Amino acid sequence: MSNFVSLIIGIVSSLVATAVFIVLSEFFRRIVLPWYEDKIYRGVRIDGEWRIKSVDGKAVDPKDATLTSKFTLHQKGEKVMGQYFHGGVDEKDEVYLVTGHIRDGYLSLISEPKSRRSIDAGVGLYHIRYDGSKLQLLGALTYIVNHGEVETQKMMCYELQVA
Repeated sequence: MSNFVSLIIGIVSSLVATAVFIVLSEFFRRIVLPWYEDKIYRGVRIDGEWRIKSVDGKAVDPKDATLTSKFTLHQKGEKVMGQYFHGGVDEKDEVYLVTGHIRDGYLSLISEPKSRRSIDAGVGLYHIRYDGSKLQLLGALTYIVNHGEVETQKMMCYELQVA
């Protein structure tokens, strides 16, 4: 009986040790490393709400209801997460979850619809620039129009809204 009890104690203690190791490694990977990366990040901070300023060089009036397009972004180090909203007069506002990275002054984003009842996706590449008094994102958004059709909207400019 003594050998059997020792075997059971050995198995249980190895399972407990494995569980503790997995929990600690996940805590380190999901919480400690992102916190540390955010603390040592020395690049531009783009947290906040970004609203459309112009499309193809044509200014968009913020009071004009024909086009609604904005990002709400949260940043941890070089990683960016948030939401993208767009809509117009004839369409309902759509919400997308975005994830991306900042590297060398460029923001690359991948967007997926928040609703599981929508088949859509988009990617964006934006140059981050400072225009006198505000940060701006200038770039292009490529998205699905219909099944099998992809369209690119070039020269989109978003501006960070300062409270």
